[in-house]
Amino acid sequence: MPTNVVTSLTQSLNRTIRALGAAAALVLPLIVSPSLLAVPASAVTCQPGTSAPSDSYPGTVVKADNFESGSLSGYVVQTQGTGTVSVSSAQAHDGACSVYIHATTDSTSLADISTPLPTGSQQVYADGWFDIAQAGVSGNDVPYFRFFSGSTRFVDVYRYNSNGQLWLRVLAPDGTFTYTRLISSAISLNAWHHVVVHVIPNGGATTVQVWFDGSAVYSSSQVVTVASSVTSVMSGAEHYQQMEDTYLDDLIVKAVVPAPAPVASFTASPASGAAPLNVAFTDTSTGSPTSWAWDFGDGGTSTSQNPTHTYASAGTYTAKLTATNAAGSNSTSSPITVNAAPAPVASFTASPTSGAAPLNVAFTDTSTGSPTSWAWDFGDGGTSASQNPSHTYSAPGTYTAKLTATNGAGSSSASSNIVVGKVQPTVSTAQDMIPNDSFVLSGGSSPTGTITFNLYPPSDSTCSLAPALTQTVPVSSGNGTYSTTNTTFHAATAGTWRWASSYSGDANNQAASSACGAEAFTIANG
Repeated sequence: MPTNVVTSLTQSLNRTIRALGAAAALVLPLIVSPSLLAVPASAVTCQPGTSAPSDSYPGTVVKADNFESGSLSGYVVQTQGTGTVSVSSAQAHDGACSVYIHATTDSTSLADISTPLPTGSQQVYADGWFDIAQAGVSGNDVPYFRFFSGSTRFVDVYRYNSNGQLWLRVLAPDGTFTYTRLISSAISLNAWHHVVVHVIPNGGATTVQVWFDGSAVYSSSQVVTVASSVTSVMSGAEHYQQMEDTYLDDLIVKAVVPAPAPVASFTASPASGAAPLNVAFTDTSTGSPTSWAWDFGDGGTSTSQNPTHTYASAGTYTAKLTATNAAGSNSTSSPITVNAAPAPVASFTASPTSGAAPLNVAFTDTSTGSPTSWAWDFGDGGTSASQNPSHTYSAPGTYTAKLTATNGAGSSSASSNIVVGKVQPTVSTAQDMIPNDSFVLSGGSSPTGTITFNLYPPSDSTCSLAPALTQTVPVSSGNGTYSTTNTTFHAATAGTWRWASSYSGDANNQAASSACGAEAFTIANG
């Protein structure tokens, strides 16, 4: 902008500020003119259902509007006096309709349309097609886009009426404006032009980028502005007498809103119980955290999203979760109550609980109360400290097996009887010679005792009467074959004679007998 123009504008601005106070800091000097532009006819014929415009710029779409709906719903529209903002079918970049912004130099004439941005917007892209049909009077430049932080306009791009050039205007922290010419040639009136402006408000390091008709005409990340936030984008002017006749179409406004800092929360299950207490923690934070820091209150920590933790000792602990994302972090805590563990209640099973020696028994601990040590006494002098031992009883008898289960809170005992029987030997007989008999003893446990051989006459087929002959032989060499000794025997009766033999048993072995007549012989003549 020429120096004399800037000086004139600054002086006029200062006079206006002094006259109206700080609230008028953004009101540009106005040159009143009797000129009045015609308002388009009110009849509007649009094309409802036409697809909304789109672009490739980043951000969340706040508005994407070709105005074919014939509605300005969702916008903030300000008009006063002769100013109007309406959907018009007089001009359109695409389709049949556009927005028509009309203001005159009348003292109460005002017309603008704004798009409110989401709270917390860090940057904004404003993309639209403009047809300035009639320029304002000298000093009343026609804006394309204006960017506001609250009620303060801090960046705008406009067509300079004096020569038709494209200019950027920025409000500095001291209340003065900085002007930058973007295009030196005159921008034609009554023609559609594509304007895109990108703003990231950051005080003295604000980013401003401008594209005009597809060409980048400005880019800087060191623009000095008064603003550190952006709340709305306006087309038209926010003050009186800003004469213009502008058509706006295919408007796209996008905002980049960072994710909020997370709000930490979690559940713990169970939140109380006896030690050792295993607790499952589940993150229920909102705001999409990307990292988690757990402090379980007993010195334990974790960075998992959903960890588990075991509290070994009784006490009340404060479990704390700190959830973090790029926008910040947040913490929350919850108590975990761990009670002292009760003394165990001892119990066990044994299998088998009875049988012949040698008897191998498997013992299984079934104690409750989480014992940490086990002491077994098997009743025959054998012991074990295993939780689930096995033990072999080698001698017959009735034994009392006892388990003592212990933890930090105490101990208790339980016992059960194990019955070990004598060994059942296997016996068989064989006739060696008439009238001798033999007896085979096997499977015994170092057997001792005696074997008795009984010979029964033909008249006693069940070996139930008094035997005709009895011989007793000592078991002198353990398992083996034992026989009668040769003896003279006079059979008084002819027929079948039967042997029946038996083992007496001893301390480790049960008695055993052969069947009656297992060995028999026939005498033809008695």
